[in-house]
Amino acid sequence: MKMKLFAVVVLLASFTACRAQVNYEMLEGTWKIEGKEKYEVWEKANGTLKGESYSVKDGIRRTTETLEIKEENGNVVYRATVPNQNNGATIPFTLNVDKAGILSFENPEHDFPTQIIYEPVSDSRVLVKVLGSDGKGFSYYMDKQ
Repeated sequence: MKMKLFAVVVLLASFTACRAQVNYEMLEGTWKIEGKEKYEVWEKANGTLKGESYSVKDGIRRTTETLEIKEENGNVVYRATVPNQNNGATIPFTLNVDKAGILSFENPEHDFPTQIIYEPVSDSRVLVKVLGSDGKGFSYYMDKQ
């Protein structure tokens, strides 16, 4: 009986450790929002992913958001800075490691969004969900370029 209990504990510990290892680096590269001239670009530098959202209109590139994902104090943190919002402050969202198979960055204290989710559909396609505390918001697909 003790051996079975030990085996279950080891299995549960292994499962928990695997769930905690989320590959946020899968975002590295250039992604295009389906049906729009809007993009997200992620580049890896010193263990950090630096990102930028931008749109292209009349041949002019306009940055709409600067982004960063890095490990801090045992957590993976997504930081978003949107010009003309939040008085220019950067808003942090912490990765929820309990949501297996997706990157769910959450900040329940923020007004909107409280959740930014990247749900892989394939190696070259993700579904992005931007949600409020009521679960409402918007979503879109991005394709890797």
